[in-house]
Amino acid sequence: MRYLVTGPHMCLRSGCVEGLSKGSVVRQTETIAGKKERKMKLVDVEQYFDQESPTRYEPLGTFWADCVTGTLFDQKTGKCLSSDQIWMVV
Repeated sequence: MRYLVTGPHMCLRSGCVEGLSKGSVVRQTETIAGKKERKMKLVDVEQYFDQESPTRYEPLGTFWADCVTGTLFDQKTGKCLSSDQIWMVV
């Protein structure tokens, strides 16, 4: 399956989240409100350029993806790619 992002939000497209929890692991995240465990999976992510070409994809790298929301986290630093209010404990 292709794991895709579009636009500036750096979250997986909604269609990519379905079935993501298969083979997932539980990782701990932190927010300003406290700690929470989430199911996540390491995925290879590509960016889809629908405006420029309907078949143009660019590899972005491997990231931890939240299996429910599609939020992406840097696997080395734990930084959330779409918000400064949440991070993954590494």
